[in-house]
Amino acid sequence: MSLWNEDFTSFDEQNIELLRIFSLYSQSLLKNALLIKSIKRAQKMMERKSLRLIDIETTAALADMTTGVAHEFNNIIGGVVGRLQLLKIKSTDEKMEVELDKIEKMLMESAYTIKRIQEFTAGTKSKNLKPENLKEIINDLIEDSSKNFNFIARKRNVALEVTIEEDNPIVCGNFVDIGLAIEKVIENAVEYSDENTTVEIILSGDEKYIRVKIVDAGSGIPRENRKKIFYPFFTSKTSKTSGLSLSIVHGIIANLNGKIKIYDNEPKGTIFEIALYRDQANQDITDTSSPGSSKEFLNILIVDDDKEIREVLFDLLSIYGHNVTTCYDAYEALKTLEKSEFDLMITDLGMPGMSGMELAGIVNKDYSDTSIAMITGWGTQLNKDEVKKVGIRRVLSKPFRMNDIRELIEEVV
Repeated sequence: MSLWNEDFTSFDEQNIELLRIFSLYSQSLLKNALLIKSIKRAQKMMERKSLRLIDIETTAALADMTTGVAHEFNNIIGGVVGRLQLLKIKSTDEKMEVELDKIEKMLMESAYTIKRIQEFTAGTKSKNLKPENLKEIINDLIEDSSKNFNFIARKRNVALEVTIEEDNPIVCGNFVDIGLAIEKVIENAVEYSDENTTVEIILSGDEKYIRVKIVDAGSGIPRENRKKIFYPFFTSKTSKTSGLSLSIVHGIIANLNGKIKIYDNEPKGTIFEIALYRDQANQDITDTSSPGSSKEFLNILIVDDDKEIREVLFDLLSIYGHNVTTCYDAYEALKTLEKSEFDLMITDLGMPGMSGMELAGIVNKDYSDTSIAMITGWGTQLNKDEVKKVGIRRVLSKPFRMNDIRELIEEVV
């Protein structure tokens, strides 16, 4: 592709920066097209084998594939968002800044979609669990008018009725995961309910379990489909959907050692019952950050195998006067640390040869004066205990903005 000005003059710095972003965006579109093609091929293969995918170990293979794709998207979006941030700093054209804001908004919306994919693939066993109040979770969901099930309910004139029969509905879990599971079951109930009917959400409990029942008055689920509905990619909807929603629910509840059952509702409809153990223990979640140096300008080491991310971080941090050194991988970083002292190391997680976690462990042991942070596309899957063990004080997910970088430095160093 060739580009030129109408008057055949050379491009100014702002136009060159905008063309660089256009080039990155074009590369991401082509790469995304190839990734989507690969996902569709894998999906067809998984559909043929979905009857064998109900056990969690096999579903984990799907999770690995999905998280790999999500990581690639995060790296691409992270590079583009970073360049946009730099261009907005240098721009003096207000109209241009408005257009750049629009592009950034679309990219961040894409990043949010990827986060939801990662929420599916990240098992709750890898997260810190703590006491959660199911009454608060349910009320937050019902009151959130932006939830898709609320939109469908308004469109189909389906009422949502909440009944609380338990005074102390505390379970041990993860707020986001439990909320996502309940949300997906409610959404399924509203979609399959007849118009002008009611979906009931009933919260109850006994000595052992806290139970959430979602009761609809739809056409019901045929008995032969009651196990299949939890299989990945299974759907009875005529519209194009992924068929992943209820498999997400099954995975979350199974990882919490809970149960999900289906009953007939008389005279018609379906009852989904989620049963989670009452909270027995409270895991202590400790803040891993600690106060350190108050230096205004820092010596910062960036370690990332993605060239765009390295360059974006270099430019962003240099604007604030920090002295920045970049390395391609962990081995180069260790050689650099032997020669120079650094206040802060920011490392990626997935790199060739040695991972960011392994690198952090070595730096924490041998260069204890260097604070450690991690910027990665795998943020939702990291175990907080493992992160703390290797000395990482902050994990920031890609894509990131300039304010995120500033806050990271203020918190870690």
